Amino acid sequence: MPQLNPHDVAIWQTWHINELFGAERLEEWPAVPTHFPLQRSGERVLAQGSFVISNYQPVGDGSYMQSNGTFFAYGRHAAAFTIGAVAGQAIGNSRRRRQAERNSVPRWVQIARGHIWVTQFGFYCQEVSTFYSWDHWSISSMQLVGPGHLNLQGDSSDGPINWILSSDWAELIFTMWARHRHPQHPQLTEPGWIPPGWFDNLRRAGQALPPILTVDSPLRRALGA
Repeated sequence: MPQLNPHDVAIWQTWHINELFGAERLEEWPAVPTHFPLQRSGERVLAQGSFVISNYQPVGDGSYMQSNGTFFAYGRHAAAFTIGAVAGQAIGNSRRRRQAERNSVPRWVQIARGHIWVTQFGFYCQEVSTFYSWDHWSISSMQLVGPGHLNLQGDSSDGPINWILSSDWAELIFTMWARHRHPQHPQLTEPGWIPPGWFDNLRRAGQALPPILTVDSPLRRALGA
């Protein structure tokens, strides 16, 4: 029988956590222990895993090192050698110029990776040499742009950010943020945060759905129940 992948399991747990949250029974979800103190009263770590953050930026400023060296050859084939060196130099400069132009075009560039802990109020990230946290109130906009990929915009201590956060727990981060900040977010109410094919994966794996605990559950509406 096919097995659920880690992201499928995370979606199952995200569903259950959302049902508990809506029924005001979140204390029933086992809290994940941490090696750091939590920052807010009543905060609980609901899940942990890995993450990657990408930023929309160029990888260069369009500049490049141009070779202007002078080359002189002596002997019977001096002219041919000199012409060849100059031509090779010009080709190299052209190649570096084109690469510099490509590098100046903004794109999504990975800027961080590490371990993440998700709570009902935000999330904590640990990289090799950096530890930081984000709360829901510092993030002004969120939307899922693919399974496990979350676009978020907000205000950091260094200024505005526009990131793609990739994690098995992206949907949990999104749903907890939307419940606190934007309950009418269409990806929450439909609910559009459940990846395509997820219900089929559960059925093939013989896995039951999490319980539906509230009458007005968006998941109840998703199932037509």
